[in-house]
Parts: sequence; C-alpha cells; structure tokens
Amino acid sequence: AIVTWSVTPFGSATIAPNGQQATITRGSYNGNITITGTVNSCAIYSKTILAGGPDMTNVTFAQPAGQPCLPSSSPSRFVILNSGGTTTPIEVASAASNTIVAASPGGANTTVTVPNFWVSLSSGTSAYIKVRLQNSCSWSDWKYLTIPPCSGSFSFSVYPNPATNTITIQQKEETNATINEVSIFDNLGNLKKQAKYSVSTKQAQMNIADLMTGIYFIEISSGKSKERQQLIIQK
Repeated sequence: AIVTWSVTPFGSATIAPNGQQATITRGSYNGNITITGTVNSCAIYSKTILAGGPDMTNVTFAQPAGQPCLPSSSPSRFVILNSGGTTTPIEVASAASNTIVAASPGGANTTVTVPNFWVSLSSGTSAYIKVRLQNSCSWSDWKYLTIPPCSGSFSFSVYPNPATNTITIQQKEETNATINEVSIFDNLGNLKKQAKYSVSTKQAQMNIADLMTGIYFIEISSGKSKERQQLIIQK
C-alpha cells in the first residue's frame, strides 16, 4: 500500500514518512494535532494526540469564599481550577501592570507556583492574570483570564449577551464615563477586534458577525480607566 502522511494544524509538527510508518517531531506548537495516513489515495486513518503542554480549555478560576469576582476590599484569594485535569505544576502571574498576584496578602507582584493566590489592584477595576500548566512534555501556552469586579462595579452595559451579530456598549447613567476604545479578546488573550470612538461617546455599536461561537472578553477604555467584561457569542 502507498501511504500519504499529513499533520494538522499545518506547521504544528514535522512529519518524516517511511512507508507505512512516520516519525512526528513537535515544533513550538502547544495543543491537539491530528496525524492522518491516506492509504492508496482512498482509505483515511487519523489519530489526534496532544503536542506539548497540557490542554488549557477547562482552566478557569474561582474565589473560595464565593462568586468569582473582585470585591472592592482587595486583596482577595482565588484558586485556579481545571476540570478533569491537574493544576500542578502551575504558574500564575499578572497580565497587566495594575494587577498584583502574590502568594500571600500584601505580597509583591510576582509569579506564584501554587493554584491558590491573592490578587489586588493598584488601579482600575478588573484584574488581569495569566496561567500556564506543565506536563511531561513542556509548559502550555499562557492562558489569559480576567477577574471582573463584583456586581455593580461596571461603568458600562454590554448587550445582548449572549450575542450573535451586533453588540451595544452603553454608558451607565450613574457614571460619567465615556467610550474611547473598545477591544475584543478571545479566551487566550488574542486581540480579535478593536474600534476607537470620539471623546464624548456614550453609546456605541460593534459588529461581531465575523467572530465564531465562544467566550470572549470585551475591554472598554474611557481614556482614564479600563474595564473588562465576559462576552459570549452564539451563532
């Protein structure tokens, strides 16, 4: 039989075919890759394996004392959760200059190596952290997480949420914050969309029809401060 070998995503690994066998060498890619052998241009056989660090899909955070949000009286203790997987070895670090991650309350801005940690803010409302896990192959890519302020602390409303094609960002009446810039990030912290507005903008709309179903974070800047909210897109 003649076997043709391939691997997806493209470039995630190199493949050296040798008849009915092939040697797969991982590059810098972290995540699931699919190895496919096509026999005589007809029968297709595939196998999906994990390349590199652990799968970060189910990694999230919680506040041991209650709702996963940042109260006004920080520092507050949080824990990293990974449903169906381990949280060790782990690294948790700040993903923004205004967020302080420490192993103990009042600690310095640092990287912690335990799933339990403390968060405080030097400015702003939301805390921005990043986390990665290690397995026998390597470290995963960093996953970026936003700890929002507890209910009532947002200066803007975002609706509908879940959304499909268009969202509206609206200034709350009790605040004087205006919309200067709106950015949308995916669950890994990649910037997907961004729009800028005039200084006096109190309401704005953004077309999100080109974004796939998933969990995103919308960051709204007033020019003086920023806040992040979770945005769910459903098609």
